[in-house]
Amino acid sequence: MYVTEQNPYDVVSGQNVEQAVAELKKEGKAIEVKESGQIESIMNQLEYDPNDYTLILKFQNEGRIDTYGLSKENAPSFIKEKFEE
Repeated sequence: MYVTEQNPYDVVSGQNVEQAVAELKKEGKAIEVKESGQIESIMNQLEYDPNDYTLILKFQNEGRIDTYGLSKENAPSFIKEKFEE
């Protein structure tokens, strides 16, 4: 799972989402979340409309990528802290 401050589709035209996220990670504008407790705290706050943060979920078994929104108001503190650095 990745979290970005902006929609990766809007950032790098002509690249797929994975390439755009890799570019955002290099720039410090995206974080990868692997810890199950953190993932659960995010999943409880997902929204279907674009918002302050974009969540990118890659389903390894299916090869598909879904994006969701997350508002700053409902985002877990570790996400807010990371992007406010």
